[in-house]
Amino acid sequence: MQRFGRLLASLFALGGTCAAAQGVSEEITIASWNVQHFVDTVDNPYVEHDQDEEHVKSEAQLAAIAETLRALDADVLALQEVEGSDWVRAFLEERAPGLGYAHIVSAPDDNWHQNVVIASRLPLGPMTSMTAAATSVEGEETSFINDRLLAVEVYPPGWPPLLVQAVHLKAGTGPRNESWREGQAAHLRGWLDGQLRLRPDLLICILGDFNATPDETSMRLWTEPAEGPVYHNLFAAAGDPPTFPAWEPERAIDRILVNDALRAHHVEGSALVFTEIGPAEGRRCSDHLPVAARFALSP
Repeated sequence: MQRFGRLLASLFALGGTCAAAQGVSEEITIASWNVQHFVDTVDNPYVEHDQDEEHVKSEAQLAAIAETLRALDADVLALQEVEGSDWVRAFLEERAPGLGYAHIVSAPDDNWHQNVVIASRLPLGPMTSMTAAATSVEGEETSFINDRLLAVEVYPPGWPPLLVQAVHLKAGTGPRNESWREGQAAHLRGWLDGQLRLRPDLLICILGDFNATPDETSMRLWTEPAEGPVYHNLFAAAGDPPTFPAWEPERAIDRILVNDALRAHHVEGSALVFTEIGPAEGRRCSDHLPVAARFALSP
């Protein structure tokens, strides 16, 4: 068993060692944005609502999205409500070719257009999708939309491995939707806590559209757990600025959470809600505002 543990540790370290050979990343930016029904113009007969008239973006909205992504300038970017990685790759190649996202991954649903995509300039390692995970809470029903829970290891050169967990939790109010989110959060906590037990020095970032404000149970499972590690809300110190709806924000539902190890690298005051979305005519390209934070190797 000890030999197996040493082998695992060697394999997990390999990605970081390979990345370090490319030169050290002194600082990295991680960002998230729910881009609201971000679909391409090609109809996929197996995917529902990918060509609904109200979902296809106007030219002004596409330009606003590209300008916003350039302004965010994130090294690791988590997008929600996206048709898939192929569309993101094509969009970036055409409209923002200089951003340098060499690695773009997703685990799309078989028949739904709202997926999570992670784009990275930094080397990636194993990817984990929760698509098949059962996350129901006792006494409540749920469906399998857990393809919107996607994790991937990122290897910033010179850093310990970074596990990025992108989320788009269930929307809506009432016992059914609230318990659905709680089940998703509890499942992710169990999995991430297990990863930390295997590798105590692992850097962990959970980010995306939590569809819950910081005081709700599904968020407090992260920030105020009854047991296990605390995941820190990087926006708490700034009073949790709202992110939704984008044109008149009232609810703080897009967040970035980090474990103790990654919090030690956080550049204080760098967590921000990005309010300047492209030119005026494209401002309503999404109903969410992007969020971002910076991390330094030696903060």
